[in-house]
Amino acid sequence: PMLGINVAFGSFPLMATSPQEMKDFIEVMKFHIKICKHDSLVKVLWCQSQALPLCLILEAMSLGNLLHFLWQAHQGDLPDKGRVYELTEKSVFTMAIQIARGLEYLTASQKLIHGDAAARNVLIHQDMTVRLCGLGLAGEVYCRGMLPSRKAAEVSIKWLPPERILKHPVTAKGDV
Repeated sequence: PMLGINVAFGSFPLMATSPQEMKDFIEVMKFHIKICKHDSLVKVLWCQSQALPLCLILEAMSLGNLLHFLWQAHQGDLPDKGRVYELTEKSVFTMAIQIARGLEYLTASQKLIHGDAAARNVLIHQDMTVRLCGLGLAGEVYCRGMLPSRKAAEVSIKWLPPERILKHPVTAKGDV
């Protein structure tokens, strides 16, 4: 905040870490550095992998995630009372295009599936631009070449697309 930049900070705990857990965290860093270069994805601002604690700093957006923003707008409890955030048809369409561009980049350019495209994984800035985050499932596929069944189970059933509930393969159509 001192520099006028919002950030999300992730660090790896100093104690009780196995070498495999540290290696996995470094793989997550590498994934974000390589993949998160598109304007519709949350960007990596800095990471530290040469010494403990391992750190990953990602860009954050001033209004948080889209789900909470929409709830606050519905309740008339938006964070900045002096500013009017108008959700017009045009602004919603513009947000949808930004999200679609991020998903297209992941699918077409990177051969990845987001796997958890939802309003809670879309960050919104005060200028009403949005960026995709929550790339954990895509990262798992990128690092391991497949989606472990334990990861699929970690997402609450109410957030799953129908094909995942029916145990069909995860595809880009589920993101849409």
